[in-house]
Amino acid sequence: MFKDLQSRHFDLIAFAEKLLLMESHFRTPEAVGSALQAYGLPATIRRSGRVRSWIMADKPA
Repeated sequence: MFKDLQSRHFDLIAFAEKLLLMESHFRTPEAVGSALQAYGLPATIRRSGRVRSWIMADKPA
């Protein structure tokens, strides 16, 4: 499970963005991969370290 989104650093970033009315949403790589797969795109998740992730999806030809 990707637990860094519950860390204090992300809480502070999310709070600052709310103050600036940015309305950003932080999603886990698994949530993004699931959303892509719901649209029929096969998704692969690769991790590098604790926070950095790459989500790759192939669109049909």
